[in-house]
Parts: sequence; C-alpha cells; structure tokens
Amino acid sequence: MTPTPQTLLTNSAAVFSYLMKQLAEITKKFQLKSSKTRKLKNLFKYAYQKELSSDSNLGLFIGPTKESVTLIRFFMKLLLISRKIIGQENLTSAFNAHLAGKRVIFFVNHTGVIDPPIINYLLDEFIEKNFPKDNILWTWVAGRRVWDSFLLRIFSRCSRMITVFGNKYVKEAKEASENDPSKLEKFLSMRNHNSRALRWMRNSKDIIFVFPEGTWYSDGKLHKGDPTAINVARIISNGGENETIIIKCFLEGADHVLPASGDPGDDFPRFLEVVKRGNVIFHVGIPENWLDILAKVPTGIAKNEVDKWIVDYIMRGIAQHAKLEARGVYA
Repeated sequence: MTPTPQTLLTNSAAVFSYLMKQLAEITKKFQLKSSKTRKLKNLFKYAYQKELSSDSNLGLFIGPTKESVTLIRFFMKLLLISRKIIGQENLTSAFNAHLAGKRVIFFVNHTGVIDPPIINYLLDEFIEKNFPKDNILWTWVAGRRVWDSFLLRIFSRCSRMITVFGNKYVKEAKEASENDPSKLEKFLSMRNHNSRALRWMRNSKDIIFVFPEGTWYSDGKLHKGDPTAINVARIISNGGENETIIIKCFLEGADHVLPASGDPGDDFPRFLEVVKRGNVIFHVGIPENWLDILAKVPTGIAKNEVDKWIVDYIMRGIAQHAKLEARGVYA
C-alpha cells in the first residue's frame, strides 16, 4: 500500500522503507545491473538524509542540494531514451539576452512533477556544450503546496525554486477569512508570501520559468492559462524599465515518462510505481519582447480582460509547437 503524502512528510521510517521497496521494483522494471542498483540506492539514501537534516518549514526560496541534483541526473540518464531541443537558436538568443542583462521569462506547458527535472537536465547539457564559461542561472516558480510531501521535496531540490501560493488557494483563504475572522491571519500570510516572491523575482537577475496553466493535468493536453501568471512578467518588466524577453515553449513526452495523476499532492508517492522510459523533445519558441506583446493587445478591451488576453496569446504560442491532439483548448 502506498503511504499517504502526510505519512511521507512526517514519518521518516515510512519514507525510507517505501524508498527501498520501490527501488527494488525499479531494479526489476529497468533490469539494472547490480552496480547501478547500488548506486541508485546510495543516491536516494544521501538525498533522503540531506532532506532529513533540512528545515521542513521551507520559506520563500528553495535552493538545490548536491545530493538531489546528482540523483536526478542519474534518473534522467536512466529514463530518457532520447532527448533533443528544437529551436536551439532561440535558446541561444534567450541566453545571450540574459547575459546581456535583459530579463528573460520562459512560459512552459505543465504535464507533471517531472517537467523541471527534465528541462533542467536538457539545459545543463546545452549550456555545457555552448556556454561552458558562463554562469547562467534560472529559477522555477513553484506552487507552495508541492512542499507538503517529503519525497517530492527530495526531487524538487534539483532546481532553484521560488514558491508561491496559487490564486485558487489564496481566493479560498480569503473567502474563509471573511466567514471566520480567526482565519484572517492565514490569508494575510499567504498574500504576504506571494508579495515577497514577486519582489524577489523583480530584483533577481535569474531567468524565470513559469507554468502559465497554473498546475498540471492528467490528460497531457493544454488547458486554459491562468491570467495571474502574467503578474510575473509585469513585475519583472517593472513598467518597461527592465527590458524583458518572453519565450514560449512546449515540453513533449514528459507525460509518458511520468503520467500525472492530476493531483500534485499524490504524484510523488506514485513516482517510483508508474515512471517509465521515454523520449522527450523541448520546443523553444522565438524570443519576443514583452512590450511588443503589450502592443498587440486589442484596443478597447476591458482592463480586467487584458491579462486573460495575454495569457491566451502566450498559450497559443505554446500550442504552435504541440501536436494537434495535445493542443487541448488551444487547438
């Protein structure tokens, strides 16, 4: 029986027992040699012990650990039969813009918890080959609740992440506080956390990765974009003061490697049970200036509809790189 996310958060003995059991299944599934099996178990053990010693009350910014990065790289080599980047010239332009001091935001479709590890792995390979002497840093905008699972945190620490509370949860907290004043502190805390996150993004020089759909879905198709994702571009551009470049990307094949359950709270406990080998393609779109996108907004559109129009424009750009059956509402 798979432990619940809460058990995997609070019971370290359950975590380790579960890991070892599932790694035995991985060994059989992928027919690993004994040397690789030993290495995989040790990598999990090191990452697990590192997380045990970390603060479980995670704050605004989450940095990667050497242990988790090493573990993820091993897993990517194991899982990815083939991998490639289409639009490498666009990726080169984006990195050159970043190195020239411009702000860069990648908007990417979201198929599951494995998306950032796959993209990180592809970008690391690309940078090692094409920008070996440059210090290129990027940060993912991640839903704050992904940290509610101990095991999910182990895998997520392969990345630099800035955490935010999703609009849905902030809205629910606000409504709850209106009915129960004792819950006002929780709502204010969530709102303050998001304000701090946006300020960090505005002041940081990192490339920022955003999932405009706001969450992942189990059908492998594109879903309606969340207008609140546009706040990131508005904050980073700082009213046009910071030249900001937008890149629209589509990750293909990740939903085969790890079929998502549709509930981020459930996915990592399922990871070792359902993960499989597959092929992935990262499609990178043509860089576009944020001010040029703003100039395309139809005149006369209601103010409260502007960000809806922009996020749909970005999602349509992402959909251009997807096969017809994966375009979902943007077909």
